[in-house]
Amino acid sequence: MLTRLAPTPSGFLHMGNACNFLVTWAYSRARGGRVLLRVDDADPNMVHPEGIADIYDTITWLGIDIDRQLPSQQSRYGRYWSAIDELTVAAHVYACDCTRSQIRAASPDGRYSGTCRDRGLAVDAPGVSLRCRVDDGYGDPVVGGKNRIPAYHIASICDDVDAGVTHVIRGDDLAEASAVQMQIARRAPSLASFCATSIIHHPLLLGQNGQKLSKSVQSTTLRSLRSEGLSRAAVVEAAITLADPQTGQYLAERISTRT
Repeated sequence: MLTRLAPTPSGFLHMGNACNFLVTWAYSRARGGRVLLRVDDADPNMVHPEGIADIYDTITWLGIDIDRQLPSQQSRYGRYWSAIDELTVAAHVYACDCTRSQIRAASPDGRYSGTCRDRGLAVDAPGVSLRCRVDDGYGDPVVGGKNRIPAYHIASICDDVDAGVTHVIRGDDLAEASAVQMQIARRAPSLASFCATSIIHHPLLLGQNGQKLSKSVQSTTLRSLRSEGLSRAAVVEAAITLADPQTGQYLAERISTRT
């Protein structure tokens, strides 16, 4: 069994991120598996040095160990574009020049409505993003941005496939992302092995207002809470409530909730 932590260094981590780290690590360790660290830094515009430092600080503070760190995603653009080209040749990718405001106007929930699916825009035209056709109304995801940076889904799938990841443990809020990634993977032979990946979704740790936690809300960041006296024990106890019994028991036994 091989799984991974895959944080984005766009800001300071929150309690939900820490709980996912613990659940992912303990799920694998309880079953004799290994754990990788992948920093999702494909888009340099979403990378903040303090966010990177916070990732390593959080992992150390939580008391979890990592078997290996994957290379920076920015060093793997060639692999990602190869996969995008594979999808394009098979006619699964098309160009889209819609702006975010146009997408919101066409679909109040922000889900892309397929405006450019049949427009026949050139995939190498300036100012276009590249979208992959998927089914089930998920709103064809971007695989290549207008800035020519490979997008999250394609980078994540490629990394998981190439690293041999067998299990992905995510929060419930990423259930749709998991379904979309399965559809993308089925469309490219070099990504097809991702379809055998076991994807496990755990409940979310919610804020006091009942909403999911966000990096954009400073009061919920782990860094802020730690400065106010939050203990590692409290984070472990919260993670146990999100875990299955075997994983929860491992957390309780291996990372003391009394410290």
